[in-house]
Amino acid sequence: MPAGDPLAVIDDEIFRQRVRDRVAAERRSHLTRILEAPLTTIIIAAVVGGSLTFYYDRLRLQTEHQLLAERSAAERKLAQHEIELTKTFETFENLSHLIDRRLWHTRQLIWISGRNPTLEQLAPYRTEYAKVVDEWNENYNRNLALVERYFGADARVELETTISSQFRQLHHDLGKPGHDLFALDAAANRLNERTYAFNRLLLSRTRSFDRAR
Repeated sequence: MPAGDPLAVIDDEIFRQRVRDRVAAERRSHLTRILEAPLTTIIIAAVVGGSLTFYYDRLRLQTEHQLLAERSAAERKLAQHEIELTKTFETFENLSHLIDRRLWHTRQLIWISGRNPTLEQLAPYRTEYAKVVDEWNENYNRNLALVERYFGADARVELETTISSQFRQLHHDLGKPGHDLFALDAAANRLNERTYAFNRLLLSRTRSFDRAR
């Protein structure tokens, strides 16, 4: 093609434009790869990281919930134990006090009877004795049930068949005219030993219950 031919100039320009376009395309492709690679990595890392964070957060929350539930259960158990211990000790104190009061007024009545008192002198002792006997009878079945509940069936049997029976016998003998004061005093002493052993039994089981928590 002759020099200065316009067609040649056009062809050259078209060729150069193609080259420029190709180079620009290559640059854009290279730049895209550069930009896209880290972006993909970041996106993947973000997804994986988010998933792991969610998993560990959920695991942490489950663990915390379990620990809180276990702690709450332990606290409820301890609170219930404290309630039961309080009731056990109250049962021991109330019953022990009632037994001692009845025995004390029984012995007082025996002792004053040995001094040949007048009816007027004897009256206040009989009145106090009658009060504690009434209180004993009013709470008898309740105390039997409480003793069995907190101290066992054997403790209930001891209260019902031994201690209560001896109290009833003393009460019967005190009401008889011409009763033998020495025999009554000896019976009261035997009952005192029995009630002391009974009180020790209840107290030891109260302490055992306290140590069992």
